[in-house]
Amino acid sequence: MDTRADRWGFEEGDSITDELTAIRLLGGGSSYEAYLAFDDVTYAPTVVKVIRPHRLDDESSLRGLRREVDTLSMVNHPVVARGLRAVLEGERPHVVLEAIDGPRLSTLVRRFGPLQEQQYLPLAIEIASALHYFRRQGIVHLDIKPSNIIMGAPARLIDLSVARTVEAAAALTYPIGTDAYMAPEQCNPPSAGSPGFASDVWGLGATLFEAIAGYRAFGDGVEDAPEVADRFPQLKDLAFSLPDKIAPDVAKVVLAALEPDPDNRPLPTSWLRAYSPLWPVPPRVGSPAGRSADGSALRIRRYVEAVADSSDGADRRRTELLAQVADVDVHHVGAGIEVVAPHVVEQLLAREDLSRVAQEDLGQPELSCREVDLTSSGRDATGAQIQPDRTHLERVVGR
Repeated sequence: MDTRADRWGFEEGDSITDELTAIRLLGGGSSYEAYLAFDDVTYAPTVVKVIRPHRLDDESSLRGLRREVDTLSMVNHPVVARGLRAVLEGERPHVVLEAIDGPRLSTLVRRFGPLQEQQYLPLAIEIASALHYFRRQGIVHLDIKPSNIIMGAPARLIDLSVARTVEAAAALTYPIGTDAYMAPEQCNPPSAGSPGFASDVWGLGATLFEAIAGYRAFGDGVEDAPEVADRFPQLKDLAFSLPDKIAPDVAKVVLAALEPDPDNRPLPTSWLRAYSPLWPVPPRVGSPAGRSADGSALRIRRYVEAVADSSDGADRRRTELLAQVADVDVHHVGAGIEVVAPHVVEQLLAREDLSRVAQEDLGQPELSCREVDLTSSGRDATGAQIQPDRTHLERVVGR
């Protein structure tokens, strides 16, 4: 009998390895614990998934870690969290992953309800692009769900712990994934079909349904029910209806993704084609359409983005207030504010006081500028609604 503990119990400041210092426990699964840790190699925070003590001799757990590391080595996509390195043998087999700052989609929906259109449209496009990439790489994620999506710019997909090659996924003979977000063929393979690329489309459909509606696409199953259909309602029921206020073009793709037959589900690129026209992205900085005749639109946009680059708390607050004064939305990512709303140029140009300050500040050589993709968000990183406040104008721009 294995008498080793089922958890490491690392506290802040404890050494996980010579290179990794624990900051806090993030969570874990049956075979591993996940810690936020400071990494002396990258000299930055990382996520460390380490095999639990009582699983060190369990070949299934070690094989799962090797499989995840192999999958991470095949993936290089801006929406998918990166693997940095791994140690597969020794006292503490582990994998070091990129740490992504931001709230999980599941947390936002649970605390604040359904997302707004300007939030769920780019979310759908970004995750669909990752699924298209997985198809090109021959990978099936098998666990697309709200808690595996970090809301940022772009949204980030995490956790490849159960991912398989498409051949290995098709060979599965047991359920794998998270009950409420598993395609029918994942729930009861091979009787209900073979898991594959379309299974991830179903997972995205279930995830977006919840993000858009604020409730799940199917009722709760009965855990450990003797009948598989009682555990997985998606094997016998059709999805609930989306709220009437949802645009038909949005609802159509989500509900098509939840079709029981994998052959009837859309390809990931269908999400992009259907949703991109509904979420117009403005021209990138420097493109002809992004300039006014005198170039002032470009200058003001760069001014706001340059201020947003700062990670200093005071500058972060100043930028937020600047955006509020101008009635524009900001999207917080990490310590800075990296994305401004599509209408920022038009609204800032309409204010002579902001335009004057922006043009004066742009004359300073130390002001950094960069191109960013633009999106719109009415909520900050906690999901709280940002409200305009016009009382701070002099404090914001009069320094």
